[in-house]
Amino acid sequence: MTRLTPGTVVEVAIPLPLPGLFSYVLPADMRAAARPGSRLRVPFGPRKLVGYLVRESLGKSTEGLKTVLALIDDEPLIGAQFLDLAIRMARRYAAGPGEVLAAFLPAAVKKGARGRRTILVRAVPVAAARALADLGDSDRLTARRAVLQALLDAEDGLPRTLLERRLGISSSPMKTLERAGLITFEEVEEREDLFARLDIRPTHAPSLMSDQVQAASAIGRAIEDSRYAGFLLHGVTGSGKTEVYLDAIGRCVAKGRGAIILVPEIALTPQTVERFESRFGSVAVLHSRLTDSERAAQWEEIRRGTKRIAIGPRSAVFAPVDPLGLI
Repeated sequence: MTRLTPGTVVEVAIPLPLPGLFSYVLPADMRAAARPGSRLRVPFGPRKLVGYLVRESLGKSTEGLKTVLALIDDEPLIGAQFLDLAIRMARRYAAGPGEVLAAFLPAAVKKGARGRRTILVRAVPVAAARALADLGDSDRLTARRAVLQALLDAEDGLPRTLLERRLGISSSPMKTLERAGLITFEEVEEREDLFARLDIRPTHAPSLMSDQVQAASAIGRAIEDSRYAGFLLHGVTGSGKTEVYLDAIGRCVAKGRGAIILVPEIALTPQTVERFESRFGSVAVLHSRLTDSERAAQWEEIRRGTKRIAIGPRSAVFAPVDPLGLI
């Protein structure tokens, strides 16, 4: 991502119904961390507002410009492609670019809501495997052996609370292993499984009927060619349109792209979500019945690419799926 140069003047989008961008001086201590897409606190008249860093203004004089007050985010919340989209949308719909960018972020994220945090414990593979072989059979070392074995079996690590509960131990053996350089602790966002209470079993795509094959093939050609195209599927309820959607999403996923599924809020039922989750797994859900922390966690998983398929009402069209292959 673009690093900003010394003496930087940046163009900032302010979330007000005003055209264009506004120039500010970025202080030296913010230049290493600030990136396009970062949120900044800036003076605007008598107020202090949160704006969005869009780009650096090369060669522009700093004379008469106000200075950025604070960098809000550790990393940009909005990717470069969404910045470009916001500028185009602002021109087309006669809106302020800052207003458009503000619409890209869920209210929960703008308010600073975060998913729940947990301590993830990981083994240092080579050192932990060697230490496990050297620990011997002493009863005094049973807890340490159990921790190392559990972590070596779990390549991505395990939450500390889960380890303590599963092994029936306190945190003391883990602290000893950390001091020895055999395991590491990292604070991470806890993934909230919205489907934990549903009995979701994987399903496979059924054979399509002739009309479905015709529609799926036309959509599939556009996906394969990576070209924009719009399609209208016409059919009564129960005629099999959803299977065509699922087929198209599957083609996108196979090419390493994501998809956004828009449904009316009233239709966003567990059964609807289950149909997509059972076919693809790891689907992000965005709707008003989620808590702030749940919405923020789902959005963050989409942004980080952990989940590549998002389902929600109209506002989910701004979900940060990247690369996006289908809506």
